[in-house]
Amino acid sequence: MEEIGERFARRKALVLFTAAATTAILRLSLLWLIPVPVPTAHDEFSYLLAADTFAHGRVTNTSHPMWVFFETIHVNQHPNYMSKYPPGQGLLLAVGELLGQPWIGVLLGMTAMCVSVVWMLQGWLPPSWALLGGVLVVLRFAAFNYWIDSYWGGSLAATGGALTMGALPRLFRRPRSLYAVELAIGLTMLAYSRPVEGLVFSLPLAVVFCAWLLRARPPWSAKLWKGVVPLAVVMGATMSWLGYYNWRNTGDPLLFPYLVYERAYFTSPPLLVQRLPAARQFLNPQLTDQSEDQRAEYREHRARMLLTIWRRTRGFLLFLCGPLLAAPLITLPWLLRDLRMRLLWVQLLICWFVLMAITFFSVHYAAPLTATVFALAMQGMRHLRRWHWGETPVGILFTRAIVLVCMALVPAHLGKTWFDVHHGVVWADTSMYARADIAGKLKATPGEHLVIVRYATGHDVHDEWVYNAADVDHAKVVWARQIPGVDLKPLLKYFHDRRVWIVEPDSHDIQLRDYPAPQTP
Repeated sequence: MEEIGERFARRKALVLFTAAATTAILRLSLLWLIPVPVPTAHDEFSYLLAADTFAHGRVTNTSHPMWVFFETIHVNQHPNYMSKYPPGQGLLLAVGELLGQPWIGVLLGMTAMCVSVVWMLQGWLPPSWALLGGVLVVLRFAAFNYWIDSYWGGSLAATGGALTMGALPRLFRRPRSLYAVELAIGLTMLAYSRPVEGLVFSLPLAVVFCAWLLRARPPWSAKLWKGVVPLAVVMGATMSWLGYYNWRNTGDPLLFPYLVYERAYFTSPPLLVQRLPAARQFLNPQLTDQSEDQRAEYREHRARMLLTIWRRTRGFLLFLCGPLLAAPLITLPWLLRDLRMRLLWVQLLICWFVLMAITFFSVHYAAPLTATVFALAMQGMRHLRRWHWGETPVGILFTRAIVLVCMALVPAHLGKTWFDVHHGVVWADTSMYARADIAGKLKATPGEHLVIVRYATGHDVHDEWVYNAADVDHAKVVWARQIPGVDLKPLLKYFHDRRVWIVEPDSHDIQLRDYPAPQTP
């Protein structure tokens, strides 16, 4: 079997095609068991707003005159109405929306990620080990995983990291314009998806690239015309568009929408080493609750810093590798002395240091490191395979056992993604599924609708119902919040031609009811 695998691995293009086909077919074959995901989290709705905007040929939306009733988490209302996040995930979901369903974009992104990780491994490892790494990547990410079973993202940044790390050694060995373009595309994906983490990820690469330029060989002319120029042209074009996107959303090419949102709503610092600013009150009670929730999380992380670091490190490595993590841990002394892996180690450690210092962390923040971690894991497997106990090749037995355990544990992820376990969330119990049911019924009901959302005191801030389409006025269903002390009459007058409903997400039996008509004196 291994001999067949080795022969197949040498056909690198076929391996890449097989990785793409397997990823797509595997996840599609599970739709009967795990259907297209329902958005439930703030971030997902924000990304879907961006997708809807891009799918309609716009890069932003004008602030709505009734914006105060639509104000919600992770969405800017001023100076324009748009997601606070960089455009990458929104563009990916927009492709899916144009094809019929935003989740198609998620599937395409995961397919591209698995292919790019295999391609990266082919540039760092022998073909057979790249093939094995590809099999494990597909099993780890294409079946049961919140990167593919939600709209949170992760695959785009992982693809960017893999393209960057795969193009660099190829460019160094043999300067070609294609490799420089692939490097630029990878850096662009990082900038469009996780700009801060992508910048940190790219710092050691920039140092190595500059050192390569200063070497005597290959000739400077080859490096210039086949490396620097294509890289500069593509990066210049893509970064210009990012500047245009920022300008359209914030009025400043260098000001990201995320920073606008942070200045307007954040009351906790981005880094744990910074001081906690004064608390703030917002007209929207849910924004105040979210602010207090973030401040409490900041205090907990500061008070239990070592525990926070341990949990993040464990969650990050177990999520990416699972049982495969055993190989680099067992062979760590050999891996640390492996000169071929120096750049990967430096990159991993620099990114780890920054990720441990930020206030809020989720695994997809570390997505650019996916290919790096898998390359180190597979190199650890190579070292482990050489082990002998006398005449017994115990290393071969260990590596085969690790691969078998990785395969056997794939079904164990069903219904228990890393995100569910480590955030204490059971999505099946959330009221957001009731929101999705109501939205579906209203879309099938003739006419246009306005839904007033009335929250109870102590509402769970993570169950936010008020999210709207990019074009609010022409949306079939508009969601608005009832704000204590704020008169709803302007909103009702503005949408006078819609049927008005009211829903109370915190009630025991969530029902959509007709909004009572105002009494005339």
